[in-house]
Amino acid sequence: MGDAKESVVGNAEGTEVAVSKTIKREIVTVYDIYWLGIVIVTGGQMAGWNAALEQGYTQTVIGMLIMALGYFCLVFCIAEMTSILTFAGGSYGFTRAVLGPVTGFFVGVCESLEYILYVAAAAVSFELLCRDLFKYYTGAVKPLYYLLLYAITVPVHLYGGRIFWVYSTVAGIVTLAVVIIYCLALTPHADFGNKQYHTPNFTNGDNFMYHFSQLAWLFVGVEAMTLGNNNIKDAASKVPWAMVACMCTLFVTAVCIILLAGSTYPGIAQLYMEDHEMDTGFHLSLHLTHQFTSILLIPGFVSAAYGFQFAYTKQINAMACSGLLPKIFASTYGPNDVPVVACLAGSLVSLSLLLACYSTVENFSNDVFHIVICGAC
Repeated sequence: MGDAKESVVGNAEGTEVAVSKTIKREIVTVYDIYWLGIVIVTGGQMAGWNAALEQGYTQTVIGMLIMALGYFCLVFCIAEMTSILTFAGGSYGFTRAVLGPVTGFFVGVCESLEYILYVAAAAVSFELLCRDLFKYYTGAVKPLYYLLLYAITVPVHLYGGRIFWVYSTVAGIVTLAVVIIYCLALTPHADFGNKQYHTPNFTNGDNFMYHFSQLAWLFVGVEAMTLGNNNIKDAASKVPWAMVACMCTLFVTAVCIILLAGSTYPGIAQLYMEDHEMDTGFHLSLHLTHQFTSILLIPGFVSAAYGFQFAYTKQINAMACSGLLPKIFASTYGPNDVPVVACLAGSLVSLSLLLACYSTVENFSNDVFHIVICGAC
């Protein structure tokens, strides 16, 4: 691990200032960063996107390609900027430097809201899988499943250091392996020429625009890979390659998932209503029980929550270092200089919003996702 005796951050007036605080820079590889990106995004490919199939099979494929093109452009732009300026704070850092602190503040708030609520959305999926796994559910137990997810993921962030990267790598390998197994299992059963599976095929432009944002599940979060730039040694040469490789992987898996899932029984007319489309695929192709399928899918949503907790922790910390949030959120503790306050504050807000929605709003998961996409825009 290397130490940087001086780092550069932005103050509240938008100018760059040097701070003398020692920042620990992790000596990580391109592969470590790549697996972090896989961890952040892959959970979204396991559930949520299938609601877009209601608009029609071909429209969904077209929408996915347009969404992928947009994310490729975003990733290439961020990767090129990162190779020149390794700002902490990802897109927020670049925006603050170019457009000033006011615009940077609003971008930072929107991105933080996106990441905080995405963890809440992952917790909802985690709760549904735990319900299937343990076959025990009452209204009082539901919040305990939410708390269990945070209890699994937050301590790793609070310790940080090499443990964080090892956890990310292992979680990324497991979740990507589940996606690959799913695609391989469906391949022998896929019938791309069966029009019954693809009905409806086209609907109309209104449906296309309504469901377009749901396809962001397949890629949302990949831009957050740059949030740890100030803690990565030689980030300018490592992060861009990792981002591009991760986006290419996600594009391949997204294409395979949509083409295969939409071309197997029972077809998109049923698939778009499923909470977890992979559960149906595993059950029909490998004859796995719903309980066993839940075991396979749970790591994906734990990983998604873990990845976005990293994102909002780094985002809040970067904004505080720039003078746009109270200084307490910029403080770090422990041998690994972990931004503990930023992590706990973001987690507390996320969990509080989740519990508040649970107790007051019925079927709130879709609303949470729409707020996530609003923050991303």
